[in-house]
Amino acid sequence: GSSVSTWLVFAITFISRPLGGIVLGWISDRYGRRVSMNISIVGMLFATAGQGLLPSFRSSGQVFGTLGCALLLVLRFGQGISAGGEIGTILTYLGEVAPKTSLGSTMMLIPMTSCVAFFMANGVVALIAGALGEEHMLQWGWRLPFILSVVPGLVAVWGRRKFPESEAFLEEMQHRLGAKAGQPLSTAPRSIEAPNPGTAASPGDISIGCQGSADILDVFRSHGLALLISTGGVAGTAAFVYVSNIWCLSYLQSSGMPSEDVLIIGLVSRVMNLVLLPFVGMAIDTHGVGLMTFIGGIAMSVTGLPVFVVLALYPQRATAMLGIGVIYTLAQSLATPMLFCAELFPTSVRTFCLGISWNVGICLFGGFGSVVSQVLLDISRFGPGLQMSAAGCITVISVVAALSLQRQGRLQLTHLRETPYFGRSRTEPGKTASADSEADPTAGPQHEWIAAPADGANRGYH
Repeated sequence: GSSVSTWLVFAITFISRPLGGIVLGWISDRYGRRVSMNISIVGMLFATAGQGLLPSFRSSGQVFGTLGCALLLVLRFGQGISAGGEIGTILTYLGEVAPKTSLGSTMMLIPMTSCVAFFMANGVVALIAGALGEEHMLQWGWRLPFILSVVPGLVAVWGRRKFPESEAFLEEMQHRLGAKAGQPLSTAPRSIEAPNPGTAASPGDISIGCQGSADILDVFRSHGLALLISTGGVAGTAAFVYVSNIWCLSYLQSSGMPSEDVLIIGLVSRVMNLVLLPFVGMAIDTHGVGLMTFIGGIAMSVTGLPVFVVLALYPQRATAMLGIGVIYTLAQSLATPMLFCAELFPTSVRTFCLGISWNVGICLFGGFGSVVSQVLLDISRFGPGLQMSAAGCITVISVVAALSLQRQGRLQLTHLRETPYFGRSRTEPGKTASADSEADPTAGPQHEWIAAPADGANRGYH
């Protein structure tokens, strides 16, 4: 692997993500999902395209090159804020607008489109590098991929302007408006007709509406357990995505593996991930996101260390292809905790809490996971593998703790749909967590594998 300082620089770029999750999550829960999504994509567009316009040492000399480095840090920080706010808002929006019977499959669109974007971006870079040659690429050609990102970026901005606001948010807004008008929360209306498929409710009304994330301390008091469970649920996936797919490949290259082989292994991993995700989505919709996250956590726990031991002892193309390209990818794909995390939070604070928990998990176990791997490698030859297994164990513990807290009546696990969650449901598939079930949290889901909770078992924090 590279030195600790190099990976520390890589990890620092993740620090701004939780900040983006907090800021854009607050905007989403107060002014609407559409507003937050449009801000995040515009911010991402400016931060990405702007990097292609910066002065460099090679083209502009020492003074302007130093200025370019400083501006690069600013743009990378802004890019992290946009990315951190983007994921929470997209998870929330898809969870609220997708058919309840296919929530798992719909959520898989997020990592699947990321894989497609990865292929497209690398294809563009390869084409430009092949056409220009190494010298021109280093001189000015590196700017083109950043500048060309304006094209898909503008398409995304245009497309998102057509998105309707989520009905769940509009219902929550109306609920708050009714409470403000003097009606008790339990009797305030829970539905509102969207004014137009292409528009959201007026900002003035929405600002009066969902204010659940305005008091940050109150959110942590009310949803602290759910935030911890959500962060732990992300741990295994974050470690396997960033440590196995990035740090491990760098480690193999430093161990003497040709860069062409490393590139092929990375591509195989992405392709396999893209193929597996639709089936994982269907399994989530059939057997429940709790069960699938638990199985994925177990898979990561039992494969992290043994596979890395083999890679460390035999750093060859065949073992790396099997270990990283197949086994690690399979384990990672099984535990795709997006719906698991989104289910933990009610509409009023869903984006805000997702923005915190998801991004903190990605930052700690993903961004800084590579730093920890490098430090552990200096201590023990097999240390990074132990770290990945430990991250998988944290995900398993999070699922078990969530089920235990539900049975104790301290946490509600389902806010989007009640069933299935942990095993096939005995009730109608895709049953939603309606306003009535939120008002009476004792009406928990019935599963074949997990018995119905005792009275009050779903009495979560709202």
